[in-house]
Amino acid sequence: MLFDPTRHEPLRTAPWSEARARAAIERIVRDTEARFSAEKFWPPHPKDSDSSEPSYTLYFGACGVIWALRYLRAVGAIDRTRDYAPHLDTILERNRAWLGSFGTAYASYLMGETSILLLKQSFEPDASLARLEQLIAGNLDHPTRELMWGSPGTLLAALFLHEWTGETRWADLYRATARKLWSQLFWSDKHQCHYWTQDLFGRQSTYLDAVHGFVATAAVLIQGRALLPAAAAPGNSADLSFPLSDVQGMLVTRAAIVRPSTSNCIWSPTLMRNRSCRRSSIETSASPVVGVASHHVPWSNSSLALSCGRYVTVYSREREPRPRTCS
Repeated sequence: MLFDPTRHEPLRTAPWSEARARAAIERIVRDTEARFSAEKFWPPHPKDSDSSEPSYTLYFGACGVIWALRYLRAVGAIDRTRDYAPHLDTILERNRAWLGSFGTAYASYLMGETSILLLKQSFEPDASLARLEQLIAGNLDHPTRELMWGSPGTLLAALFLHEWTGETRWADLYRATARKLWSQLFWSDKHQCHYWTQDLFGRQSTYLDAVHGFVATAAVLIQGRALLPAAAAPGNSADLSFPLSDVQGMLVTRAAIVRPSTSNCIWSPTLMRNRSCRRSSIETSASPVVGVASHHVPWSNSSLALSCGRYVTVYSREREPRPRTCS
């Protein structure tokens, strides 16, 4: 069900008012900043975590809250914020300890060091570039092949760094990551499209969603397409442009299950049926997300999601056997 009256507010007929919108943003931001603690930062949302311990990630933690506040100031939605620069080293240290408690996915864009160091870079230019270069280069072969943990996330970081600095090394890392992702594409005769698999959460999947899926990866590739070389001869491994038309063609709705009695749609999160994998670098659980966002903003007060970006949907309910080895 896309609309649940018990969870969602109905549309209103009130006319648009910039003054009311700005007042609401100001009220939310001031409440958020008033709840900040230098020791605890912000409490987690109960639907994000059963623990009362704070998170430090971009995805649903302190890094993302600070990023959202700075974004709102940068676009003129608010005129001032607290200075959070003195707290970034603590956020980085605590997040590194949390990651180290179950793995070594330090390069993760949404959960790891990369986004925290990007945020630090905005406060202290050049302070984190060497470490960021190491993280991006070291994440090329990550088996998840999705935005949260894998190389698509560090692909986005390389794109941001090239836009900010203009340095060739970030464009080179962007192209190297894109080349690796192209080499990992499969072709589906049944669906007549390319797709990626994700070795994630103890199984191998063909997600289509905004974080773990095809759409999130494709969005970063399309966003940085100006850095990709022109089409080369067919079959040339240096040609990174050939799948773009296919990638863009996937960014449409493919199929949905419709319940005639209610006209509600049930979207499938994957192109094919998931299977358990013999090995996975990350053992946890997560729910698929509908849509693709060009920016990901976590919760402190949920209305901070005001700074989220564009959304596109892509789905299919048809399935076929996958070509990789899974049990």
